[in-house]
Amino acid sequence: MATSATRANRSTFRPLSWILAIVLLLGALSSTAAQESPPPSPSLEVQLAEAKQGVAEQRASLHEHPERAEAWPGLIMAEVILDRLRMQSENPAGAVDENVAAARSKAIVERVIAEWKRASPDDAAPYLAEMQAQVAPEQQDDYVLSLAERFPNDPRALGRAVQILARREQSSRATEMIESALARHPERSNLWPLAIRFYESQGNTARQREVTNAWFENFPGDPAALQFWLSSVPGNENLALTRERAERFVSRPIDAATAAARVELCSWMLQWKSGELRDLGLNCLTDAAVHAKEAAVRQRAAAHSARALVAAPGGADLQGFSRALSRLSADLRLETVTGAAESLAENDCAGRLAVLGLAPEVSESRVAFALRGCTSYEPARTRYLTAFAHEPASELSTLFSAWFTNVNGRYLEDFGLA
Repeated sequence: MATSATRANRSTFRPLSWILAIVLLLGALSSTAAQESPPPSPSLEVQLAEAKQGVAEQRASLHEHPERAEAWPGLIMAEVILDRLRMQSENPAGAVDENVAAARSKAIVERVIAEWKRASPDDAAPYLAEMQAQVAPEQQDDYVLSLAERFPNDPRALGRAVQILARREQSSRATEMIESALARHPERSNLWPLAIRFYESQGNTARQREVTNAWFENFPGDPAALQFWLSSVPGNENLALTRERAERFVSRPIDAATAAARVELCSWMLQWKSGELRDLGLNCLTDAAVHAKEAAVRQRAAAHSARALVAAPGGADLQGFSRALSRLSADLRLETVTGAAESLAENDCAGRLAVLGLAPEVSESRVAFALRGCTSYEPARTRYLTAFAHEPASELSTLFSAWFTNVNGRYLEDFGLA
């Protein structure tokens, strides 16, 4: 099983103690800075207003999606920072009593954790968050196991519990927990990778393959499910089945919740097994560039699509590339054009010039860097020399250094053209 897929699905949740330590450190640094160079009152007012807005935005987001465990630590951080700024604003000298600040921060953490528990009564995450501060290290494994019993369908508690049981050589109990969770809630996509990783760690290849296969069949539109399949041994062996599954995935409507992951997977499909799924990946990216709900996702898909069209096996599709560029913002357009040109073979000077020509706004110095392997190609030389007559004086040094190279065998490590 490829580690990239495994890493993509591991929880990034950080324990509360880490968050609190960082918050207190930031507060201490902020206080020190305030004592050394007190900010003017308007600046502090602006900071307070921004902090209040940040807390309000965090709360609004969590009101809609309280299940987003990664967002609750962000609320804790935002509230502690806001409280710190309030303490500074209440003291004209800007000094903050660190003992008082620590007590207030602790109270904020406890209050938000309590809110978290009420908002997500079936979620083990808040209990895992406070574990570091409330449970002795030698008791934490048993505490996690108790959480897994209390929240048997929570992927965070379950994932940690099966690791603990595996270390204790209680694999039969871990297997029972995994299989019971899947039987109760096969509709929860985040439970399946836990099972796959567990059976992989146990060397149970047969069951690992069964679960990998079942996950995709249950979730044909989930990018993580297809990525696990593409990374699996059977996925690489049975190319006909893999293509059929990739076709089913691409044909599914774009889910806003997984749209960004879908775009990255489709980009990866372009290179999978030397382009076996290139056409499907390109179709997927083109569709996302038009129909994805979020503008950032559409832009990302269009950029991937544009670069793929330039690197087409049969030669660059400049018309398709130009259409893809039309969907991009100005900054991303420049980045995509120069990146696409440089992705071509260094001696494909005609191709690089043609790609760069689709974005006249690219600076001449940037063009020169993209063509630095084309110093003997007459059209590139002509464009380079012509640029000296038109570029502003401030750009000439950069332009000049772009072709600091051996030209026609006449100059070695020297500026100039033969």
